[in-house]
Amino acid sequence: MKQKIQTEIIKYFPEKIKNEIKKLNIENFEEIRLRVLKPIIIKSHDREIILTMDGQAYILSKEELNKTF
Repeated sequence: MKQKIQTEIIKYFPEKIKNEIKKLNIENFEEIRLRVLKPIIIKSHDREIILTMDGQAYILSKEELNKTF
């Protein structure tokens, strides 16, 4: 059930962010932190992961955040 909810949540993200989250292959995440001009942080029960692209923390733009919601 939790996996289905996670799939439902990430479908609203822009394609490149959604693909990077899927690559992480996290079975159960509890929270995705989205803040303008800050890295995207994915929190699971035992760790926090900073979303990276090309080896660098992915910084969320205001436009991307607006597209998400």
